[in-house]
Amino acid sequence: MRSNALLCAVAGRLNEFARQDKGTVAVQAAFLAAPLLVLSIGAIDIASASAGKNRLQNALDAAALTAARSSQYSDAGLDSIGDAAFAANMEGAKVTIVHSTFRAEGNKVIASAQARVVPAIANIWLNGDITIGAKTEVTRSVNKIELALVLDTTGSMKGDKLSNLKTASKNLIDTLATAAARSSESDPVKIAIAPFSMTVKVGDAYRNAAWVDQNGASPVNGEIFNSAANRFTLLQQMGVDWAGCVESRQAPYDVQDTAPTTSTPATLF
Repeated sequence: MRSNALLCAVAGRLNEFARQDKGTVAVQAAFLAAPLLVLSIGAIDIASASAGKNRLQNALDAAALTAARSSQYSDAGLDSIGDAAFAANMEGAKVTIVHSTFRAEGNKVIASAQARVVPAIANIWLNGDITIGAKTEVTRSVNKIELALVLDTTGSMKGDKLSNLKTASKNLIDTLATAAARSSESDPVKIAIAPFSMTVKVGDAYRNAAWVDQNGASPVNGEIFNSAANRFTLLQQMGVDWAGCVESRQAPYDVQDTAPTTSTPATLF
């Protein structure tokens, strides 16, 4: 009887041992540990590459804006400014810059860049660095310009002041003309020149123009003389030809663009 009881006890223990699956889980976990570790470290590589690409894109966007705001229009000039700005923006980044290019395409500045990121684990199967890239473009403003140069030619400008005024005006006009030649717009720049001392000389060709006060109707005529006097009549009585000069209009029209009309004499010149 004791022998049968012992055999039953041993058989029970063996059955209990057969039902245990803890060892199987341990073995499976051991097999999965290695790939899980690789995947975890690979996620770090992916995050590093993503951060590097964001840094690359932001640096390229800023560099393209810098190049577009410059006075350069040739590919070589844009590339020189863009490369310098891009390198400065990427300083301290944990990537290796492969190249960056900046070029003109009409009114746009087109930029691209490429860099390498050294992976922590992915190079086991990639056998090399991770390559990242970025592209961007900036459209330059081509707004039209209407410029009026009102040049002081009074006696106080005598000598170097007047010479410097002429030189500066010419340089400005040449610069705008060069920029206008590159624009795709029609008449992108319009320039008016108005030399003045006490009056502005528009030219005697406008003697009978409708916007000129032909009959002395403007209130300005009474500001210098005791009574309103037609300037043309006074010049005729003195035997002097009109030199083509006009005075400023009476306020508030002296600072407004209101079109001259005979129905409102104060708007006439």
